[in-house]
Amino acid sequence: MSDKVVRDMMGGGLRPSDPRRFLIESMICAMNADGAIDPRELEALHKQLQEHDLFAGLSDQAAKMLIDVATDAVKFAGSSVARCAAIAKGLPSRIHRLTAYAMACEICGADTDISSKEQQFLEALRGATRVSRLPARPA
Repeated sequence: MSDKVVRDMMGGGLRPSDPRRFLIESMICAMNADGAIDPRELEALHKQLQEHDLFAGLSDQAAKMLIDVATDAVKFAGSSVARCAAIAKGLPSRIHRLTAYAMACEICGADTDISSKEQQFLEALRGATRVSRLPARPA
């Protein structure tokens, strides 16, 4: 197999520390926080993957692989809250941390019902990513 074929399969050379992995993981955690994955949450995840600039050029295969890695990480940790510190550590800049928090909020709100477990997860993610309460407050 040529290097180009492998690079294309892996979405342009994904690395374990790719920040997109942790952005996706924040959304997977948000979906799993209340124990029930709603189809509207899945739709919001796929919309982010298709439309957000940070995922531009990410192949479908690479996106699926990142979703699988994120899902496994959440399962291994035992809960969404347990992954917050690792997610924050994997996000290299403030814009990545704000984006991860915003994406998680969008996923939690996709089904129009933010449960107490989702609120607990969002608060843990906000604290881990050091997003201040002011930007986190709804308009």
